[in-house]
Amino acid sequence: MGTKTSLNCLCVQGKQVQQIWYLDSGCSRHMTGCKALLTSYIEKNGPAVTFGDNKRGRTRGYGVISNRNISFNDVAYVEGLKHNLLSISQLCDKGFLVDFKEEKCILKDRNGNHLLSADRS
Repeated sequence: MGTKTSLNCLCVQGKQVQQIWYLDSGCSRHMTGCKALLTSYIEKNGPAVTFGDNKRGRTRGYGVISNRNISFNDVAYVEGLKHNLLSISQLCDKGFLVDFKEEKCILKDRNGNHLLSADRS
């Protein structure tokens, strides 16, 4: 996988959920292995996903994750995935600015407004 930056918590449906989310430059799309984190979930079979250990999981549906500042749509629920991944390339394709610094990563909107930051690890 590419560069990873972790977010240690995310507010989901008005409550804080302690989950680690990785801003991952090697990931092709946003995905999670925890369907309970997704709102507006729609079951829809999608592509198979090959994990880092060459095992495969299957996309079973899509939903939304959000915190107070931002929402991410079309987050895939991938059966068997053990991590929560936000795709840097998908963020850039949607017009977000991703700024990697030595110790952290900062996500901004098109106008340069700070949306979130995470420590690099």
